[in-house]
Amino acid sequence: MEKVLLTGASSGIGKAIAQKLVAKGFEVIACVRKQEDKEALEALSSQITAVMFDVLDYERIDELFNEFQSQNVNLCGIINAAGFAQAGVMEFPDFDSIRKQIEVNSFAPLKIATTFLPLMQKGRIINISSVSSNFVYPFISPYCASKKLLDIFFQGLSIERCNDDIKFISIKPGVIKTPLWEKSFELAKNAFEKIPPEALEKYLPQTQKLMDSLEISFK
Repeated sequence: MEKVLLTGASSGIGKAIAQKLVAKGFEVIACVRKQEDKEALEALSSQITAVMFDVLDYERIDELFNEFQSQNVNLCGIINAAGFAQAGVMEFPDFDSIRKQIEVNSFAPLKIATTFLPLMQKGRIINISSVSSNFVYPFISPYCASKKLLDIFFQGLSIERCNDDIKFISIKPGVIKTPLWEKSFELAKNAFEKIPPEALEKYLPQTQKLMDSLEISFK
């Protein structure tokens, strides 16, 4: 049975992908961060094996690669579905939040793909990017930037490995009703609370519009 490594499998698009892959006859190695998510996913099908790690834990990623290599695991696919959306006002940047946005949405998928690539002879590496990678939307430009950078990293990798039997694919969905947007709502709320009161008043109409649209996205 062919195996696919999938990040962000605990909910939303990632969980739906896991279920679809199982229905198509694949074995899924599902990456999650919580024990309850591991148990819930493995309860769905005997074709799902959940492993626990944070996508920013590079040491754990390397350990997992060594484990797979010692077990002669061969992958036919890697799907990077883990990610989040961070809002913010660019006039008052929260550099720690922006840095984490880039690390999770851009660096981590590249780390995962390049680490596990030796376990693939052929197949597909798929990133869940976003239509936002093609545009700049107000107050979520860190998210737009992270998805654009993700695409550029993998376009470069694709060009450099153009003679391989591995295809690199970027999926760019629009807004889909998933738990991601509920989390994004809370992140945006926290971000807007950190900016100076006079700035919040200045940007209130626009930021409120964003908050309203985020709330609609998960209700």
